[in-house]
Amino acid sequence: MRRYRNVICTFILILALLSGCGGRVKDIPIPSSTPEPSPKATPLQAEFRPDMSRVDNVFTLNYKAQAGLNPYSCTDKDNLLLCQLIFEPLFQVKSDFSYEPVLVESYSGDGINFEFKIRSDITFHDGSPISVWDAMYSVITARDSKRYQGRFKSIRDVWVEGGNLRISLSQANTDFPLLLDIPVIRDGAAYTDYPAGTGPYLLGEYEGTIFLEAFKGHRDYDRLPINRIYLKEHSVEELVTAYEEAFIDLVTADPFEAGEPDFGGNSELRKLDTTVLHYLGVNGKSEFLSSDPKRRRLIASMLNRSELAGKYIGGIEALLPVNPASAYYFKDIASGSVYKDIPAALIDSLTEDYDGDGKLEYVDSGEVKDFSLSLVVCNEDPAKLLTARAIAKQLESYGIDVRLRELTRNKFFDALYLGDYDLYYAEIRLKADFDLSELLSYGGTASYGLTDGEIGGK
Repeated sequence: MRRYRNVICTFILILALLSGCGGRVKDIPIPSSTPEPSPKATPLQAEFRPDMSRVDNVFTLNYKAQAGLNPYSCTDKDNLLLCQLIFEPLFQVKSDFSYEPVLVESYSGDGINFEFKIRSDITFHDGSPISVWDAMYSVITARDSKRYQGRFKSIRDVWVEGGNLRISLSQANTDFPLLLDIPVIRDGAAYTDYPAGTGPYLLGEYEGTIFLEAFKGHRDYDRLPINRIYLKEHSVEELVTAYEEAFIDLVTADPFEAGEPDFGGNSELRKLDTTVLHYLGVNGKSEFLSSDPKRRRLIASMLNRSELAGKYIGGIEALLPVNPASAYYFKDIASGSVYKDIPAALIDSLTEDYDGDGKLEYVDSGEVKDFSLSLVVCNEDPAKLLTARAIAKQLESYGIDVRLRELTRNKFFDALYLGDYDLYYAEIRLKADFDLSELLSYGGTASYGLTDGEIGGK
């Protein structure tokens, strides 16, 4: 039975970070006899024949009814996890951050203009076929939604021509299909709480019991590891206990999210490669850092990324702003981005302890100058605080005088906007194509330090 539960977890763990495989369920009534299938099934209500004779077969996820299951308007992370099973994208991002078509039969493009032929053998849960108009409507809905609008800033136009979906961009991107891992819904369904999907599971209900039922019309129906996933509603306060007592079998957790529950119990922790980047930003007007690129490279070389990533962040070490699992992580460039011999690099950058006080100084126009680096971090995340303190200690071990300032969220952003820092520690969720424009372009939503123009001038 343990092997069976592990298979379930592996399937569901498309987006999960923390998982546990339990085998008990409370508060779901066990009928004395098997009832007949519900005669009132709808596109969002699967026919239901409860099999409660063996409760070990029950797999349960958390669910909030009031949040709905609209992938574009829902904000509850538990329900968004369920949406991954109800809806399918035009393309899906693979573990190596490449892409493959799901609802697209074929496609072509030159980086600016793209054409997509939508599959004709896919049906929604009510049996009606998906159309190119549904695909167009979903792209437009995604472009206008709060969740996806950031990735689609470059879309200039979306239309249907010759029976195919056409998209033109204002800025070239040959990897644009990477960004089309958006859920496809029916044309006109953006404002409904429970739109129909094409995914392997559909929402069902029987006498107050809510569940996801395997969709018999799905092309992978015979390969699904479980026919039914039960849904139970627990508050944030109840969820930890429900999970640890195996009434909920899988949860997601972000260690850097404020107020995130601390899950324990007999758990199996799994980590997934993501596009979340933790980084040190540089003030383009920092006297010490901006005057010589060797000094910025020197600071980067002093960081023990293996310790920071493994001990404090729970992530993986990277020398480039790209996940190492991606084909765009060029190892030769990464290895050459830091100094191997820091003492020699200090001499080369004219940065030494000239007066013997244990702190480094640097030479500027023949004059030896003291310097101190102001490192700012938001103090509302304990994990980030520990990481920032570790960064400060690592730099101090080389003789860098670091002034760590642990600021409230508002004061942290005030410091960034005013340029009142030399370094700042932050994180950003990049798009699947690892576009850095929000970080490096003038006017980017996360551009507080060196801009592209300033980098070009250095």
